[in-house]
Formats: sequence, C-alpha cells, structure tokens
Amino acid sequence: MRSYWSVQATSVTLAALCNLGCREPSGSSRPAWSSTSPATCNALAYTAYTQVQEVWQAIAVGALVGAGTGAYGPSAQSLLAGLVPADQRQVALAQQRVNAVAGLGLGGLIGSVIAATGALDRYLVLLLLDAGTFAGYALLLVALPNPRPANRASGAGYASALRDHRLLVLAAVHLAAVSAGFAPMLVLLPAYARGVAQVPAAGIGLLFALQTAVILAFQVRIARRLGTSDPLRKLAFAVGLWALAWTLVFASGELLRSWAAVALLVAAMVVYAIGECMQVALTAPLAAAIAPERLRGRYLGVIGFAWQAGFLVGPALGGFLLGRRPLLLPLAAASACALLTLVLVAYRGGFAMKWITRQNAAVDRTACPWLVRRFIDKDAEFLFVPPAEVATTAQQTGAIPFDVEGAELGHVEGRCSFESIVLKYGLDERDQALRRMAAIIHGADIKDSGGPPESAGVLAVMKGLQAELGLDDQRKLQVTAPIYDALYAYCST
Repeated sequence: MRSYWSVQATSVTLAALCNLGCREPSGSSRPAWSSTSPATCNALAYTAYTQVQEVWQAIAVGALVGAGTGAYGPSAQSLLAGLVPADQRQVALAQQRVNAVAGLGLGGLIGSVIAATGALDRYLVLLLLDAGTFAGYALLLVALPNPRPANRASGAGYASALRDHRLLVLAAVHLAAVSAGFAPMLVLLPAYARGVAQVPAAGIGLLFALQTAVILAFQVRIARRLGTSDPLRKLAFAVGLWALAWTLVFASGELLRSWAAVALLVAAMVVYAIGECMQVALTAPLAAAIAPERLRGRYLGVIGFAWQAGFLVGPALGGFLLGRRPLLLPLAAASACALLTLVLVAYRGGFAMKWITRQNAAVDRTACPWLVRRFIDKDAEFLFVPPAEVATTAQQTGAIPFDVEGAELGHVEGRCSFESIVLKYGLDERDQALRRMAAIIHGADIKDSGGPPESAGVLAVMKGLQAELGLDDQRKLQVTAPIYDALYAYCST
C-alpha cells in the first residue's frame, strides 16, 4: 500500500507542476507541441505500464503519467477555447467535461469487469487500449487547424500572467474550493462512509454512479443558464452547495448507519454534483475570458496547477482529520466551504475584461467598447492612453489591445477594428442587424470605403463629440452608448 501511495503522490505532484508547462498554440499551421505532447506522453506511459516489474519502475511511469495528465487539461482547454467563438466557450468547455466524465465512467466500468475476472492479461489489454486511445487523440490533434494565426507573436511567460490580480484571486479561490470541497469528496468520502456510517460497498458505488449521472444530465444545461455575468457570486453559490453537502455527510455519520445513511448521502451527492457542475462551468471559462489571447494557455495552466495542488492539499489534510477523529472531516470541509462562500460574497474586486487603445477616440474606438459591453462582457473596462504607451500598459495590465497598429483586433485585411472584434468573437453568425451595423461603422471609420449613406451621419456625430469632449474618452463612451443602441435598433428594422 505504501508503494501505491508513493506512485500516486509522484503522479499528482508531476501533474501539478506540468500544468505550468501549458501554453497557447503557437504560430504554425498545426496545434503546437503543448497540445499534442501530453497525449503522446500518456500513450507512452500506459504502454510502459505493461512492462513494470519493480516499484521504482512504477514510480517512474507514474511520473510520466502525471506529466502527461497535468499538461493535458490546460492545453486541451486552451485549444478548445481558441477553436470556438467566445460566446460559445462556456458551453463547449462544459461539453468537454461531460465527455471526460462519460469516458471515465466507461473506463471504470470496463476496468471493474476486468478486475472482477482477476486475469492479468486482460488488464494488460486495457492498458494497451488506453495507450491506443491517447495515440489516436494525438493524431487527431495533428489534423486540427491551429486557432492562432501564423503571424502572431509567441506567448509571453508566467510573469506577465501573474501580474493580473484577477488570475491570482481566481487561482486562490480554485485552490481553496478544490482543497475543501471537491477533492475530499472524491478521495475520502468512500473511507468515511465505510468506516463511520458503515455504508456497504454497493452503496458507495451508487453514490458515485449518481454523481456521474447528474453531471451527464445537467452539466451543459447548467453552463447554458449560468452565463458570464457576476461569476464570483455564482461561484459563491456553488461552494455554498458544497458546504450544505458536507453538512449532510456529517449528519449521515453522526445519526445514521448502513442503507439509512446511504439515503442521506444520496441527497448530499446530488447537492454536491450540482455545485460541481456550476464550479466547473465557471472557473476555466472565466480564466479564458480574462486572459489576453497570447497568455490564455498560461492562465489555464495556473488554474490547472491550483486544481492539482488542491488534490494534494485537500486529501492530505482531510486524511489527517479522518485518522484522528473521522467526524472532523465533514465538519472541517463544511466550515471551510461556508467561510469561502462568505469571502466570495463579500469580495468587491472585479473580473471584467480589460481592453486598451489610443486616447482621443472617435468612431472605431467608441463603437468597439459598445460592441464589447453589449455582446461580450457588460462589465468590461477600457483604458485610453497615448499611442506610445499602449504596448507597455497592455503588458503591465494584461489588457487586450484594439484599434492600434499591429493588434489582431485592429485594421486587418481591410476590416476596421469593430469588424475584427465581430469576426474574432463570431458575433455576426446569427445577427443580421450586427452585420449591417458593422458595414455602417466601416464606412464611417475608413475613408473612401464607399459605405452606406448612414456612415456619413455616424462620422459627423462622432467627430463632433471628439471636438466637444477632447480627451475625455470615458465620457464619450457614456454619451455614445445610447447612440449605438439606437443605431443597432435601426439596423434591426
């Protein structure tokens, strides 16, 4: 047993460290090595497992599995986030979670059938099947297009990502939530249920089958309903559900035994699984949303590190409590989750996206903020600085540059910045009015472009506001917002 835990500890530690190896796809026609190498690493590791004879070999292969698993999650999320429009990212990542849970459930079922037979050769077949699926996945990734254009600069390092206080707050919240609520429920609940509530093995299997069923049935639905506004309050609600679930777990051990305890644990698991669906649907999409594109892989790597670290910290502390006085485990977990809920409710910091552009805005630099706040992030913050300071300030704050020379969301291939944002976030796919409005903004912003007749009116109004308000660009956003609302309504008729 000590050898088993040595292998597991090595694997989880390497997984935590290798989360930090994640980066966004680089500038090439195919996904970068960071997307394909984790799958290749796992394929090699599971093949090597078939040759393990000694403990040191198992530890070495466990480290290889940890490296592949740790790098896989953030890199796959980063690739998926780049392949889908921003407004579909939350649901896409939720669907990825559903697929992962379904795969784990199917793998667990196959593994249990093989384990029941006691045949070693069949278990070796399962390992080779695992290796084959990872190898096939790596080949599939090679065939996928790179969501990042080839002419983009390479991603910056973790120093740039960690300057964003929003990422630090989100990572700390994620670490605390996984340590207190998530990991102990998955790792320690079986021992608690068997040792304290005397739950039969079939009852424990029922609990985790129910958790899987809830995730498969409700993960995508919950993601669709959550949206992207006020994420910390929604995270507070999710963690609050975990506090309730752990309270029910405590009551099952204090008051009930055997199948009577199972009934209460079923309620706890349903509550927990709903909170899990919410927490998963919020954390990774929020990290992807606040990250500048060049740093998205780094942001997701930090969140992945917090996840793996939670699986080191939570079970270690929880296991200590479980060994000393078992009922302390659910009490401590419930208290920690309740405290985190209160902290999230009281926290007043923002998670809005930050954008940056040149000062003295006229057409494009007032229309783009309206577009972002209307369709992407209603709480987005906009910085207006002298042109020479845009690059430095963007690096310091993690803000997304737009309507500046060399920016992806600027004048590219004949598009104005408004059109570049529309294209980047896939906003016009189902919105004919926005396509019409984009043509008007294009005509107003780009000289001699032969735009619609309405373009001249937009240009005249915005030039007048530029002359009237000067460098007070924040005031311009306030004044122009209802004008663009009216223009969008006009384009909708």
